[in-house]
Amino acid sequence: MKLKMLFKIIIGIVIGIYIISIWPKTYNKTFDGIKYRLRSNEEFEEVTIVFDGKLTRNFILGNKFVGTLKIGNIDIPSKKSESEQITLDFNKNNWTTIDEVIWTNEEPKLISYGEIYFDKKFEHFTIAWKEKDGDGYTWNSGTGLMITAPVKDREEAIKLSNQLMKSRLFHNGKYLWLK
Repeated sequence: MKLKMLFKIIIGIVIGIYIISIWPKTYNKTFDGIKYRLRSNEEFEEVTIVFDGKLTRNFILGNKFVGTLKIGNIDIPSKKSESEQITLDFNKNNWTTIDEVIWTNEEPKLISYGEIYFDKKFEHFTIAWKEKDGDGYTWNSGTGLMITAPVKDREEAIKLSNQLMKSRLFHNGKYLWLK
């Protein structure tokens, strides 16, 4: 009987710790980073990135950010969006897409800004920033735009980007390192 009661107490404690650990926590952070083009030493600029919302860390379902994002002078979600917040559902490698839906002429239009890759502590990140290409937005690992923070220079940004995107850059048995 005592063993059953002890087991119930332990299970209750484990469930309580899990619930407390996944409770959304305020995540209001400002990062100083750089926006740069791959394979170009000339094209880069300093940029400030602001996250304002709630971060949920869940080792079973994955991490999630709900709030607003400001990258330089770009607000996400934009003023055209019906939503006041975006939701970033991170996968097991802690990356996700930055998307929003904008309604034009009664039709939904998906705007995909890029992919964001965070470290496990949510202290460093890099964004593969998509650019408008015809009717859509694209990015490529050859000459694409990147936003990385917190970093001071391009060399540090490339190193951090390769580290954070490692799982994504593995293709056909080899790594396609960013340059």
